[in-house]
Amino acid sequence: MLFSDFPLTWSETLIACLITVTGSTIQGAVGIGLGFIAVPLLVLITPDFVPGPLLLSALLLTVLISYREQRSIDFYEEVLNRKFTAMEQAVSAMQAQSAFLQAF
Repeated sequence: MLFSDFPLTWSETLIACLITVTGSTIQGAVGIGLGFIAVPLLVLITPDFVPGPLLLSALLLTVLISYREQRSIDFYEEVLNRKFTAMEQAVSAMQAQSAFLQAF
């Protein structure tokens, strides 16, 4: 059989899917909820669901919400005209780390 080595029963799998769908629905409507709703409940079923599968679900959910709200995203302001570029942030982090190490 294809799923003979699958560690969960069908009912546990269905409950896990329903928990994830509920958390995703709340996340899509309110902006927060997938982690707060799904993580504690999924850990009760099996700890294997956290963090890997939940992070993958959150990534997919973020992409779908971004697609839904694409008209509301100001691409130029958010991506192209950042106050700090990635390089400036990296230099700032290295300077902060250096100052921290010199203090001790």
